[in-house]
Amino acid sequence: MSDPNNPNQPNPYGPPGQYGGPQDAPGGSPYGGRPGYGGPGQPGQPGQPGFGQPNPYTGPGGPAPYAAPYSGFGYGAAATPGEHATWLLRVGARLIDGLVMYVPFVLCYIVFGATMDYETGDSNPLGVAFLIIGSLATIGLWIWNRGIKQGSTGQSIGKKVVGIRLVGADNYQAVGTGKAILRDVLGYILDSACILNLLWPLWDQRRQTWTDKVIDTYVVKA
Repeated sequence: MSDPNNPNQPNPYGPPGQYGGPQDAPGGSPYGGRPGYGGPGQPGQPGQPGFGQPNPYTGPGGPAPYAAPYSGFGYGAAATPGEHATWLLRVGARLIDGLVMYVPFVLCYIVFGATMDYETGDSNPLGVAFLIIGSLATIGLWIWNRGIKQGSTGQSIGKKVVGIRLVGADNYQAVGTGKAILRDVLGYILDSACILNLLWPLWDQRRQTWTDKVIDTYVVKA
């Protein structure tokens, strides 16, 4: 029969460092040198996250998202989703853009009318030249303002004045020149066919026109 008070008597519970034996190895635990909950691991092994310690997979503040919303789409830094623009702001921006685009045409049309011979109904060649120039200037301003400028920055002149911007519904970034021009052309066709397209943001939850739903865009406050 073993005597527990005899120092020369072997330990019946196993060598130190196993199942309740004294801890000898550095990095071990008092329960067999195994890494415990929140304690250091065995030599050569990393410690395991335990109770009361930050989890390396989530961080001290809790689980981290896999990716920030609306990021990584190639147009630049991520943008925070803004509040959807009201119908009145959209109409105001559209009116300002219309003035910018059609002023050259109206001025040139005035010259065309002033040089016209109303007795014979003949047009003056100078007036015709001005009318052509005005038409080309309007088309050029539309492509630059509503296509290039709005497509690359999200804001046409009108949208910048009233403080709104056009963004993609999937990433809240500028949509690009091609998509901005396509949206304008489709919007003109739908507005001409049915005025409800223009009025739809009044009751739509995301304040989108039919055009916005087809092209997958939002108009938000800048």
